[in-house]
Amino acid sequence: MRTTINMGEIKALTLVTDDLAGKGPTVGPADQLPNYMPLETGPRGWTKVYDEDFSNGLVLSSDSAAGWEPKFAHGANWLNGDSEKQCYVTPAIKEKGITYNPFSIETICGRNFCGITPRKATASEKAITSKDYLSGVLRRRETCTFGMWEATVIFPCFNGEFSAAWLMNNPWLPEVDIVEHLTGGTAKHGSNKYFINAHWGDGTLQANGKPRQYSKNASGGDVSADRPLYLANRFAAIVTPGFIGYYFNERLISSLVNPPATALVEGVRAPMHFVINMALGGGDWGGSIDDSRLAPLYFTDVKLWKMPT
Repeated sequence: MRTTINMGEIKALTLVTDDLAGKGPTVGPADQLPNYMPLETGPRGWTKVYDEDFSNGLVLSSDSAAGWEPKFAHGANWLNGDSEKQCYVTPAIKEKGITYNPFSIETICGRNFCGITPRKATASEKAITSKDYLSGVLRRRETCTFGMWEATVIFPCFNGEFSAAWLMNNPWLPEVDIVEHLTGGTAKHGSNKYFINAHWGDGTLQANGKPRQYSKNASGGDVSADRPLYLANRFAAIVTPGFIGYYFNERLISSLVNPPATALVEGVRAPMHFVINMALGGGDWGGSIDDSRLAPLYFTDVKLWKMPT
């Protein structure tokens, strides 16, 4: 049975009850991805690993294999080299005396959403973190190599906020960006656009010691004529041995070939975690920050469907 929930004035999102779970289109290892995916059902025969609607609040897990953790797998408090202005409030930062909690649970249209709210750092906080802002990152501990990850997200729309939902290995490659949202803080990137990318390595290091990576931009989505990103929208990424695909409100936006594993290219074929974060600034990505209008990122209905082996 399908139940429609009104999540904004443009159009309604559709939820699907458990009797249809795992009964969507058939997707095999080498199959072309379907143009339409009823996301709440998942591909036919795939196994639902988790389904987070925050009905029990945000539970930070001590289980090393499951649940939410407020940090990257490698423990970094920010991403070096990205020119971002925030420090994530991780357990390591809290131990240094930072007490700010960027996470909250809010009820929106009768649904529970987890919020990540950034704020300007005080002088004493900046002395500890060396960053101008405090914000949050959340990571699911469960991993999957081939599967479909999905979430409902409400993005902020003020300059300088650069939020994303993505997949990453530990410590990094491969990486699949389900959605990177830009608020129009720079001339290079306009408002109401999102970017979708995939990154993988070849197992070697560059001269600077960082992993050598290969990237493929999946051409992103300018949805200004479709549905504003400050309303609730459903995003998903699906990774199979043959393809990587991106869905926006159940519609296939873009897909690319998952590079076959060779001696030179690893492709996207390693266990990945779901990660969601709110960054600020970031050069020509986030752009200039409007301190007077910092707004939360909200998300809910985070699911992982695992492809059969």
